[in-house]
Amino acid sequence: MTNDEYYAIKDRLSPSMIGTLLQSCPADVQRKLIYGTPETPAMARGTLGHAATLEPERVKDTFKLFDRSKLLGSGMIAKKPTYKKDGTPDQKTENLLILQDFIASCEKEGNVAVIDPEQFQKIMDVAGILNTHPFWQLINDGALTEHAMLWTADNGCKMRGKADHINDTYGIVSDVKFMDDISPENIIKSVYDRMYHAQIASYQDGFGKTTGKDDCVTLGVVIACSIKTKDVVVYGLPKTYNEAKENWTEYSQYFTRESRPLWKDISITTGQELYEKACQRWIEWNDLYGNAWEITEVVNEDTGEVIQKPVNYWPGWDFISRFEASNKLRIFKL
Repeated sequence: MTNDEYYAIKDRLSPSMIGTLLQSCPADVQRKLIYGTPETPAMARGTLGHAATLEPERVKDTFKLFDRSKLLGSGMIAKKPTYKKDGTPDQKTENLLILQDFIASCEKEGNVAVIDPEQFQKIMDVAGILNTHPFWQLINDGALTEHAMLWTADNGCKMRGKADHINDTYGIVSDVKFMDDISPENIIKSVYDRMYHAQIASYQDGFGKTTGKDDCVTLGVVIACSIKTKDVVVYGLPKTYNEAKENWTEYSQYFTRESRPLWKDISITTGQELYEKACQRWIEWNDLYGNAWEITEVVNEDTGEVIQKPVNYWPGWDFISRFEASNKLRIFKL
């Protein structure tokens, strides 16, 4: 399955939606499913890091670096266009237009625009360091990378997932993260808050259902790569909370001692429970509020723009629409 084929599939949940399902309101879930999530700088870093590590052949052909020598004057770029009294753009705005033309050209050609060449090099450097890490060398031989799967959860919830790295010989599914702070405190908080352990549990379920190897992949690992310090730290997720208190795996020599999460339960077992809860909530919400995927196209009479809107508006849609452009909106857990 190619990337285009995989991302063209819209009528399935992905593991990244687990946190939204469990931490947000129905309308927020539905909007993200229909319109997607705008890419953040952190997501852009992760995309490049994953490509450099898991699909290195893509980097040269897909990622295009912005040539900052084309910028005028000091190279300062305006955050929004500003024009002089005669209607001509000032220098910072001209630089913004140059940058926007580059991004538009990349999008047209199907490439990924890299605006910061310095950070690009840092990510490439830390990806190279990861490739020499002893644990990575152990599990990378014969592994499946960016492994796309389509499956149905036990309760009938249709899923799609693209696992970073699976090695069924060792029974390990790995999630590779590129960030600045890879301290134990920040990693454990990230796993807990963003439910990475539930995502890993969903990949395990998907792998089992698509291969018939139900009990093959049992260990979850978060491989944290620091763009700032160019360090790589491997954090293992125990199968159960009690195992976190002990020397729980034969691979413990590769993991930091601080990765044993004694103060928050981010075990695989808890991740499985959250994954199952999210699937169940999805089924229940569809039964209550109607098919979330069913959309209709509305044409703006003035501009001719075609807008996709849901046939069944899930609770909170109008409220979120009213405040989505502001920074004041907060979605509270149900």
